[in-house]
Amino acid sequence: MKGEKFIGTANSIRSIVYGLVLLAMLLHTRVYAKAVLYDTRDGLISNTVQAVVKDKKGLIWVGTNKGLNIFDGYTFTKSKGPLSTLAITALAYNESRNEILAGTTKGLYAINLQTMQPTLLHPALSHDAFYRGNAVAALYASPYEKKEVYALMSNSTVVRINRSNEPEPLFQLEDKYEKISKILCTDKDNMLAIGSKVYSYNLAQRKLRPVPELKDISPVADMYHNRILVNNPYKGLTLLNAVTLKQESPVFAAKDQYRLNNHTVFTVKNNNLYVFGNNYSFFLIDMTNGRATEISKKYPFIFEGKVCNALFVDDHEVAWIATNKGLIRVTERQSLFTRSLHNFPGRVSTREMLEEKSGDLYVCSYAGLWHFQKKNREWTPYSGRYTEDLRKGTISHADIKPLCLMPDAAGDYLYTGYDYDRLIRFNKSKKTFEVFPYTEKLNGEKIYRIHSIVRHKNTLWLGTGNGLATYDMKESALTLHKNDRYDIGRYPVKFLYRKENQPLVYAGTDNGLYIIDVEKGILEHYNTSTRPSLSNNEILFVDEDGTGNIWLGTNGGGINILSADRKQVHKIRKQEGLSNDIVYAIIPQDTNTLWISTFSGLSRYRKDEQSFNNFFEEDGLASDEFNQNSFLKTSEGEILLGSINGIILIHHEKIPYFPPFRIFASGISRWNNNTKSLELDRRPVHIHHTIIKTPADQVMEVHLGCTDYSDPLRNSYSYRIRSIEDTWISLEDRHSLNLGALPYGTYNIEVKAISSRGAPSVNTLIFTVRIQQPFYKTWWFYTLILLAIATLLSITYLVKSRNFKNVLHLRMKIASNLHDDVGSLLTRITMFADNLRYRTNTEEQRELKLEKISALCRNAVTSMSDVLWAIDSRNDFAGNLLDRMREHAEDMLLASDIDVRFHVSGTDLKRPIPSDTRREIYLLYKEAVNNIVKHSSATRVNITYWISNKHFILKITNNGVKGGAENHITTGQGLNNMRMRAERVGGTLKTERTGEFFIVEVRNYPE
Repeated sequence: MKGEKFIGTANSIRSIVYGLVLLAMLLHTRVYAKAVLYDTRDGLISNTVQAVVKDKKGLIWVGTNKGLNIFDGYTFTKSKGPLSTLAITALAYNESRNEILAGTTKGLYAINLQTMQPTLLHPALSHDAFYRGNAVAALYASPYEKKEVYALMSNSTVVRINRSNEPEPLFQLEDKYEKISKILCTDKDNMLAIGSKVYSYNLAQRKLRPVPELKDISPVADMYHNRILVNNPYKGLTLLNAVTLKQESPVFAAKDQYRLNNHTVFTVKNNNLYVFGNNYSFFLIDMTNGRATEISKKYPFIFEGKVCNALFVDDHEVAWIATNKGLIRVTERQSLFTRSLHNFPGRVSTREMLEEKSGDLYVCSYAGLWHFQKKNREWTPYSGRYTEDLRKGTISHADIKPLCLMPDAAGDYLYTGYDYDRLIRFNKSKKTFEVFPYTEKLNGEKIYRIHSIVRHKNTLWLGTGNGLATYDMKESALTLHKNDRYDIGRYPVKFLYRKENQPLVYAGTDNGLYIIDVEKGILEHYNTSTRPSLSNNEILFVDEDGTGNIWLGTNGGGINILSADRKQVHKIRKQEGLSNDIVYAIIPQDTNTLWISTFSGLSRYRKDEQSFNNFFEEDGLASDEFNQNSFLKTSEGEILLGSINGIILIHHEKIPYFPPFRIFASGISRWNNNTKSLELDRRPVHIHHTIIKTPADQVMEVHLGCTDYSDPLRNSYSYRIRSIEDTWISLEDRHSLNLGALPYGTYNIEVKAISSRGAPSVNTLIFTVRIQQPFYKTWWFYTLILLAIATLLSITYLVKSRNFKNVLHLRMKIASNLHDDVGSLLTRITMFADNLRYRTNTEEQRELKLEKISALCRNAVTSMSDVLWAIDSRNDFAGNLLDRMREHAEDMLLASDIDVRFHVSGTDLKRPIPSDTRREIYLLYKEAVNNIVKHSSATRVNITYWISNKHFILKITNNGVKGGAENHITTGQGLNNMRMRAERVGGTLKTERTGEFFIVEVRNYPE
């Protein structure tokens, strides 16, 4: 056997041909569900969930037996106040008052959604003897009388609650053992109640009666939105109009009908009936055809052991199920796509697809080559192994995994590239792979892994793992282009696109895009370093639209659109709604709509609206992960896309557009220094609301949510701050906006969202954020600091100036004192000395003059001592002044045989005294003592000396007064000097004669 061909394995597996019919798969519509269970591990207060409801903004309220939770799709938080611990038995949203009504075991509460504060309504519901011990079992906000709410108590009493009146009991069934399970207003005057039978209550006439029309079709399982669900074990499920009591839908005969007999809860949304029955079963029934799908079978580990306490379906068809073991979220979606080669053993991971004129398909895969015969609608696989390697003469056992296909001109062969180093072909008639001879011009290298093939005339252009190659079909020669005009280096070529009717080949490589003229060579090159620049160098897909724009799919940079004039690149990424930034194919449905396969999901893009719809496995995709170079638009306009698990067929006319959704701020979290944790405040952040971040707020985040809870973790958020940058910045996988990094100032922030479906939010959040500066960074603080510095400098200057002036004053005073006291004495001494020297004196005159000189010297020494004592700061204390006064008294009075007594009681001798005050008091005292010695015949002197705080008294009393009352101070300037000195220290001088006593008193405060 020669090694020029592969042995096909088709004959050996003909007996196990896969009888998969492509169109037949469309006829069977399946339902895919994505179920998630939330419990205490996710933040619920308790796993026993009694009620669930959604408010107008979009928050989910979850009532448990241990308190009330609030959920934004990401985080559960406790309600504030008493509802954080009370058992919640029922919840309702009162749209007319924008409040949540919470029924508990201890009364009815209303939560104001503006303040998020609960208020107990009518304490009688919890304290009155009639209601005591009876919890609120159910709540119903009338859509007809918007001010009224009806509460069903656990003792089956129906109570009307009006804010302006006390609670009003309406009715209770006569049979106390019969329980009412549901109430429903059919109009403003009539109400239905379900017990063992259905009862009608006229609100105006206050009359209760059974409904005879429903007698024969009971039991009634549930009521919801003017519909009655009747479950007959023999006939099936039926919906009746609650007003007319007429049948509104076909009979839904579920296979396990008996499982819905007991404890049935239902709701209706968009012609879909959701029923949770006994034995943990959850059904979705299409009301248009009666087909039932048991979703609980798809997720037995989630639904097993769960008993439904409440069921709610929101506007985006997300079912919320309150159970005894947590909260279940179910996202049900109709299968929108036809799947083929899906869930085969080992999976079929596809690559390039090719359609022949007959309509047959050839599909490359990692499991071989697949052939779809349109005539008999069968898939047949072909694979092969090397039987002989002509170049090496050895045997290889590598399976053939074709990546790309290209027919020859005659249509007999399919050239294919694969994970090896040769170009091979598939013989369509023999159904075998063949190695065929050709000349290699590889410049000393070899090729490997041929990713893509395009043909221009008789030349095949090959995108290989180490550059660009061509195969000349006439010459049977393969050339690897190195060091020529087609050399792009060793970069792998991931995709080749040839423009029709032009000699141009576009090469998507790991180094960007190359535009190549087949005659001239490389014309243009674009990557992340060129102008204009791309968002990513690895190009996985290339196409040119009718206007000349080049659409590029990149490996992580989303979609790049190179304009027709090649001057700019427009980028579309995940933050604009694209399912994923790894893009494998961009296939036009028409001039306005594109289908985009990615690494995670399928996107539909409308150019005019610049909007996306995204689809995933729960929508019917074979896999969320598609494959490179695996797409085909058939001659009939059908679009096929290949993935790691088979192929999907898009019937775009049957795929709907999704309902709009809104983005909202679900709260603000701040750092609490007391608890050392982040605390989430659920109070609403309104549009244009100003958020203030103080310096004490170490961390602050705005939490975000969407009204579409289909898949919250796939929702993406973007923001922009116009005053900083006009471009939108993606929050990546985060759902909160951190304000901590903003500098001080005021900002207008816009936030938008992209849902898991790729649709943009219909609104944009706009709010103002004011970041307060710490006081030490404010302008007024800087001003105060400057003023303080200026004041300090001024004070320093003034102090220095005053000290300088004091020094000058002291120097002048010293000079003056020395000049006045000592200088005059020295002058007199000099005069007496000159007299003794130049004149003839008798012995007696000389002795007298020497004695005079001696006395003058002693006085000069005393005066000098007084001056030095007065300026010495060490003497600035009351004790030092007293010592000096005693010393002078001893020198003057005791020497004259005058007895002296000091009275210093109450004086703090350690109290400081300013030097000027000390000096003036001492000189005044000295003047008075000198006068006593000179002008009186005193034998006794009493001196009172007292200083306290800022006050002082100096009182000098002597006896032996001669002549008049002022005889000893009448000469010279003594009295005037004493009075002047007293005024200098802020005091007054007082002289008085009493009998033989003369008193001189100085004080600085009134008597």
